[in-house]
Amino acid sequence: MFTIMAILILTGCKDKLDSYHLSKGIDSVLSDYIDRHPKDSVIILQFYGIEKRTILNIQHSSYYPCREFVDGCFIYKDRLALYSILDKTISVNCLIDSTAASDKTILDNYKSWIDADYEDDGYSDSETYLVKSRDCITKAVEKDLEYKIIVSDTIGIRNAMINNMLNQRLNKHHIPIVSIRFASLDKSDYFMVCEVNAYTRKSLNGCLKRNGRIIVFYGIDNLHSQKIIDLRLIQKELPLLNNYKELPSNWFNYESSEGDVFKILPNGKIVRVPIEELPDEKYEMLYNALGLG
Repeated sequence: MFTIMAILILTGCKDKLDSYHLSKGIDSVLSDYIDRHPKDSVIILQFYGIEKRTILNIQHSSYYPCREFVDGCFIYKDRLALYSILDKTISVNCLIDSTAASDKTILDNYKSWIDADYEDDGYSDSETYLVKSRDCITKAVEKDLEYKIIVSDTIGIRNAMINNMLNQRLNKHHIPIVSIRFASLDKSDYFMVCEVNAYTRKSLNGCLKRNGRIIVFYGIDNLHSQKIIDLRLIQKELPLLNNYKELPSNWFNYESSEGDVFKILPNGKIVRVPIEELPDEKYEMLYNALGLG
């Protein structure tokens, strides 16, 4: 009898340690995700908001993004589990014990994506959930990720093709914040659009709100053409970004390294730049001009 009781107590302690920081909803989702994706040692949880809904995205990797990205971390089923709150209006205290998960010294035993010069392969297994309550988190369906208002505005940008691309990207990816980086090189203008749900202050010129979403602008001061941006409508003050996560510029260098770059022709049309075919010197000059060097 004593042996049986000891086994039960030890088993209960292990279960308590595994789920110590978590609500039943997070515990269930994490456990199921790891069972189906067992190959990597790091599990990444990202919380963000769409209108009044709390969205959770889960990925796996061999490394963590960067320390500034991490709001809390803990060991779960022998893996490093970390979370990032991309929208400060969201509280995860009822989902994860943030006090117990605040010790980031655990990260000393792991490498970041940047330190490891790692091309993450976890995105293909990324999964998105709707947080309904502490104990009820379900797989998100398309309507959970949609905004009621379709992005169609053209405020701040005079170029019709750039506006069309931005609006399509915002409507397709259902994200609250997108960045557009401009650059001028050899008297030609270029741009890159990135969906990262965060921002950095390097080369940041301002932002504006468009149909409930936010566009963040970089590098517009160096544009060769003055017909692309209406500077009067770009907000230099940044209260719109107060609720979003600020990350270091080198994290964006990594995140944006595979983004498409476009050239703006004198007639206003845009064409994709085949950066994979550029000589190394031109490639480096262009990325430096975009603020990603």
